[in-house]
Amino acid sequence: MYVDDPLFSADELCTLEYTSLTPEVEGTIRAIILQADHHAYRSFDLSRFTGCQVVLDGRRALNRKNIEALGMRYISIGDGVRTNELYQ
Repeated sequence: MYVDDPLFSADELCTLEYTSLTPEVEGTIRAIILQADHHAYRSFDLSRFTGCQVVLDGRRALNRKNIEALGMRYISIGDGVRTNELYQ
């Protein structure tokens, strides 16, 4: 698991025992979980994650259409979509 947080440097994340997200691993990421509504994530370039299949937007901060246009499945908490509807 890799972590990105604009409020922490890579060294600070390492000190907290997290592995910082680096450009070298972006193509291997298969799922993204957004759990913080930092302004920086509103313009985060998700097209860099060429292997990503699903984005779980825990803050409903991202643009569903933009994510789906990249071929990724968009899921948000509390969006009214039932789980079984996602897999039909």
